[in-house]
Amino acid sequence: MKKFFLLVVLACATFATPCMGQKSKIVEGDPRTIDTLSYCLGAVLAVEIRNDKELVLFNFDAESLASGLCDVLVKKPSLSVETAKNTLEYFFSETVAPRLVEFEIAFAADTTAVFKPYAHEAERKKISYTMGVVMGSEIRSEIDKEDVTIHTIWFHQGIVDAYTDNLKISTADMTAFIDRYDAKQ
Repeated sequence: MKKFFLLVVLACATFATPCMGQKSKIVEGDPRTIDTLSYCLGAVLAVEIRNDKELVLFNFDAESLASGLCDVLVKKPSLSVETAKNTLEYFFSETVAPRLVEFEIAFAADTTAVFKPYAHEAERKKISYTMGVVMGSEIRSEIDKEDVTIHTIWFHQGIVDAYTDNLKISTADMTAFIDRYDAKQ
């Protein structure tokens, strides 16, 4: 779990650093006009999550993860950050641990066995949203220190698109855009 929080802080630093010294804003945004920076930042975060060796095992629901994250950014989550942290701690220590033991036994007997961290889809969506709330709280505290306007509608879309391999912008173009933005600041 500590590795996860470090990942989130590093991802925040990736996009927050270019904007130092000014005031941040978090707005819903206009669905008719893409905010490329918000989209790229959401996509970069999702790529970081998908590339993490441990987090990839949990196959988070992209919509739920992005919703939890964006709900915290606009300060309207359906559960408190403290409750979210407690829920995740319980899930990883008390729920996933026994499932991992079951998987190891099954894998020893059949190497095609697949780890299933969730009992059902509703649990997957709940944990994904909860993870988004925790991530969003970490990101919110970093964004509040910086001058960047985040359009949550496009930040959300960037997360979903990257997490589901449906990016509207190539990774190279995203990197180039963020580099250009950084150079302007």
